[in-house]
Amino acid sequence: MTDIKHGTKQKASHTPGTWEANGSTVIASKESFRALFDCKPLRMTLSADECAANARLIAAAPDLLGALQAILQDADAISYATPHLSGDYWEEARAAIAKAIGLAA
Repeated sequence: MTDIKHGTKQKASHTPGTWEANGSTVIASKESFRALFDCKPLRMTLSADECAANARLIAAAPDLLGALQAILQDADAISYATPHLSGDYWEEARAAIAKAIGLAA
């Protein structure tokens, strides 16, 4: 179970593996080339550069989620001694985690 208030990690329910951007495509594994997302069908409304940028952001999502969870977990562990760690941006971080793992309202 995830404790969003404290940023505790939960078992990932997304596709495992290292995600990488390959042009406008996000792949989960170089070996099997499992495509997770391909922006090409959207190119009528997006440029190739924008599609590639979106693919890079999507590919970074699992790493960003893990890093944010670790930061919150460490910050919560020391927050009793450093009250400045509370504030809107910490709540925004918790909301982003909830959104990423499907717990957002």
